[in-house]
Amino acid sequence: MASRLAICLLGYVLFMKSQVPFPVDQLHKMQLVRTDDIRIRKKQDSLLDSYDLLQSHLLSTFTSLGTALASNMIYKAAEKVHFAIVLGPNSTSLSGARARVLLELDSLFVPPTVKLAKIPPNNIAHNGNLKENVHTSDIKVRGSLKDNVDSQPLRVLKQSFLTKFIPLTSEREEVEDPPLSEYGSDTSDEDSENEDSENNNDEAVLKGVERLLLRTLANANANPDLGIGEDLHPMLTSVLLRAPRRFVHPNWVPRQNMTRDMDLALHAFNDPSHSNDNHQTSASKSKSKIKTECIRVRCHASNTDQRSKETLESADSADNVSTAQDEDDELIWWAWDGKIEGFSEW
Repeated sequence: MASRLAICLLGYVLFMKSQVPFPVDQLHKMQLVRTDDIRIRKKQDSLLDSYDLLQSHLLSTFTSLGTALASNMIYKAAEKVHFAIVLGPNSTSLSGARARVLLELDSLFVPPTVKLAKIPPNNIAHNGNLKENVHTSDIKVRGSLKDNVDSQPLRVLKQSFLTKFIPLTSEREEVEDPPLSEYGSDTSDEDSENEDSENNNDEAVLKGVERLLLRTLANANANPDLGIGEDLHPMLTSVLLRAPRRFVHPNWVPRQNMTRDMDLALHAFNDPSHSNDNHQTSASKSKSKIKTECIRVRCHASNTDQRSKETLESADSADNVSTAQDEDDELIWWAWDGKIEGFSEW
């Protein structure tokens, strides 16, 4: 869910900031109608290739981020995940940046550690799945993509992650697989149809959330004070992510030099009055203030309250966390190592 929202916002920002002549999805379809200008065609292919590459990286990115956050013994408010899009001439610093858009996801689901006791052989069904009434108290489902989507305000559906089942004891019982003939073709066909149906339902929900995000942004763009539309000349687009130091991904590099300025923008987003009082000096020192738009996507309030309670309980039980762990838990900004360069010709 987080990856789909992030890439959807990126495509919208590229078009509204005049970095592409048409929406990105439309550019994909227009590749069949090739222009004779080799230079323009090369720019178009480069942008679309980078966009598709980032889209393929984001799913594993948010999975790795969830794992890194789950390793934090004192989770605090880190469930609010921040994704940023920065437009400027330099991809390694914020110097000369013309605009940036912050996306706050409240909250990214973190997979819990689930322990499952040994299961006797008679509790295993012939199709290889656990019976529904087995150890249901040991497994807590945090959410599903099948939750209803409310139209107002914009809400984020919770993600369901694969959990790793860890035996409570080192001993494992050997369970013989039933003969192949016991499975039956009818059962496998029915399971396949059910999986296809669930995948189709999940995809429909994801597309519905994308449309809801775009509709909300379009409605906001009708207000001159809230819209993010801006006529900028083509430039580089950097994609940033706020993650702990322990975060590991081959396509993301830490940008410690961006952390201070990005954190100031984030604080201004969460507390505008505090930002105006305490960060006015820092803003006045910069030659040109970067225009910053902020978008917040929230989950259901009841779920947020429950996670906050669990967070406090985790903090109380983590008084002996070492200094090294605290350093690994520090949130800094990371940059995607790809290159997205806008173009306006067609």
